[in-house]
Amino acid sequence: MTYKKFTGYSPGVAVIGDLIVGIENRDGNANVRFHQQDTLERIYSNLESENIHIKRSRMDCGSCSREIVETVEKHSELFYIRANRCGSLYDSLLALLGWQREQINGIGYELNSIIVEKLEGKAYRLVIQRERRLDGEQDL
Repeated sequence: MTYKKFTGYSPGVAVIGDLIVGIENRDGNANVRFHQQDTLERIYSNLESENIHIKRSRMDCGSCSREIVETVEKHSELFYIRANRCGSLYDSLLALLGWQREQINGIGYELNSIIVEKLEGKAYRLVIQRERRLDGEQDL
């Protein structure tokens, strides 16, 4: 909760396993992307100055922007960033074949992937997960 008594964004926090390796405060009224790229650059640089090199970075959909992807890609061998829902891809995603069933944290999902080219000709793998809603419809 923020000082104004509503849910706000948490500070920028970096963890390796259960160990907090970076934390930076953020205004409770700020958008999740507000100076996130700067925060990430400082945290990665601090880790690298201690000879800690990151193999994998994982972030939620608040990190799905061009600037943040470029920063994460520069400092990580691999990265996983949850994408925002995209209305322009929705119909084509529903038509995909070859879905694989997987259990994730005890929940049954179907997974698939496509290659998207969005940033300066670079190709990225977009993994799509879906699950059946209680009404039987698919939820991507």
